[in-house]
Amino acid sequence: MHIQRSLFGVFLVAFLSLLFFSVVAYFNLKENEAIDRQEKVSFRVLKSVEVLFQNLQDIEEGATSFRATRQQAALLKYQEAFSQYPLRLRELQSAGVTDSVGQSQISAIAAQTEAFVQVASQLVSQVSTPSATSSSAPPKDQLRNQLSAIEILVHAVEKKERSRLHFADTEATVKTERTFSAFAAFSAFMFFFFMTTYWFISRTLTNKNKAATILREKEQLYSGLFYKSPVMLSLVDAETGRIMDTNERALAFFGHTREQVIGTTAESAGIFLDTSARAAMILQLGQDQKVQRFETQVKAKNEVKDVLYNIEKVVLGNRECLVVAFEDITDRKAAEKKQKESETLFSTIFYKSPIMKSISEAETGIYLDVNDNFTKFFGYEKEEIIGRTSTKLQL
Repeated sequence: MHIQRSLFGVFLVAFLSLLFFSVVAYFNLKENEAIDRQEKVSFRVLKSVEVLFQNLQDIEEGATSFRATRQQAALLKYQEAFSQYPLRLRELQSAGVTDSVGQSQISAIAAQTEAFVQVASQLVSQVSTPSATSSSAPPKDQLRNQLSAIEILVHAVEKKERSRLHFADTEATVKTERTFSAFAAFSAFMFFFFMTTYWFISRTLTNKNKAATILREKEQLYSGLFYKSPVMLSLVDAETGRIMDTNERALAFFGHTREQVIGTTAESAGIFLDTSARAAMILQLGQDQKVQRFETQVKAKNEVKDVLYNIEKVVLGNRECLVVAFEDITDRKAAEKKQKESETLFSTIFYKSPIMKSISEAETGIYLDVNDNFTKFFGYEKEEIIGRTSTKLQL
């Protein structure tokens, strides 16, 4: 029972531990998934803002170079960069930024980009349309100033996203270290727990094996004493009165086989001749919890036998039983009867004899007994004669 409880405790602890670590792992995965999503957003923002700024630099270089040289290559560079900026701006805006600071920074970059592109477009249009007055064209420095302002915003976004990536890496590292520490502590605890449980189960099994060995030895001893005992023995269920076992001496006494006796009761076998004696024996057993030297008569091999019963209560396997020991005293009772008859006969012959009779010690001559004619003849009472000699009595 102890081993079963121990194994149940081990499996329960193991199950709860697995459940706990599964829950911890689930939440860690959720947190890592959120961190991973944020890192992906940061990487997209960094890439998008870098590509957008490079695109704006190409626009600025193409516009200023075309204005200065009016070369077709510079115009083509401007036109190619100008055609790509809406896509680059949309990539930045759709990067997935959710925090308000990041959204406001991207909105500012978008506004500055639109203004910058408009100024660049006006600068290129002035060169392409000679009829336009120089006063209506924006100065070249304005375009560079706007690009510088955009660069400041881009650097702010990059700084924020890199800081967020660093924080995410630090947090992931801390969580990993914490998880490893918790796992190490749990592993040490489980190792100690399992070693303790193993020691306990091993000790219990060792004690159980020792107890089983002792029990086997006791059973062998009991078997030898019970089955080979010269005393007739039976083992009886205290609750039902059914015979559970009996030895060879008892079987031989009643002339039964083991198969005929096991599972029956003494009452159903008709062993007791006097049912009142059996009831008296049961009453004594209930009062004293045992029966000692109870004489009664039983039927054995169609003969009436005198037996002497001794009964003790024992517990075998959480079951209350009776060890019934009985002895055949038929010959002894017969001898006692004969002795009593002989004594009665001697008494009749001695005391009622018409001849004076006396019994005295051979050495001392002290009278041990005298009959009635002896006392009448000498005129003494019997008590006056017993213990004295004839010399003292002057007979």
